[in-house]
Amino acid sequence: MKEFIKNLIFDFIFPKSVELKKLESLSVKEILEQLPQASHIKDSSVIAVFDYNHPTTKKLVWEIKYKGNEIIADKLAQIIHDVLLQELSDKTLFESKMWREGILLIPIPTSDKKRRERGWNQAEILAEKIVKYDISKIFTYLPKVLVKSIHTESQTKTNSKKERLENITDSMRVLHKEAV
Repeated sequence: MKEFIKNLIFDFIFPKSVELKKLESLSVKEILEQLPQASHIKDSSVIAVFDYNHPTTKKLVWEIKYKGNEIIADKLAQIIHDVLLQELSDKTLFESKMWREGILLIPIPTSDKKRRERGWNQAEILAEKIVKYDISKIFTYLPKVLVKSIHTESQTKTNSKKERLENITDSMRVLHKEAV
């Protein structure tokens, strides 16, 4: 109730744009119907839910990444959770030892500088919400296992996949290797 009142007051003082209200009002079903699926993923270990080039997909991601939008994050987390379960079951991990011991859910960390600037890590927001939907306790959430040890240039300032990979090489480290 306190959260509802806080949001009501905040929305009154800083009203949301019509476009944002429209995005937030989309149901999970509407998001799935409106956004095109990702296609042509070369790496079979990569799961992409939506086509990032679609304008609405970009707006949804932007809202989480730069605004910390919990409403949109919650809806996308539901979708990601369901997609992950489907992908994992398709890969017959249900019978494997890894499935029985749990699948690790480790958010990609941001640097301390980025966290101070934004006040949150969008990967953690999504991961925490995915865990909320994990009623069967399939995922083991490990938020503090991987840390960003070196602040790198924003990935948006790179021009190619090769540059993005070079930009993040050796920028993270595992704190608790035994947990992984």
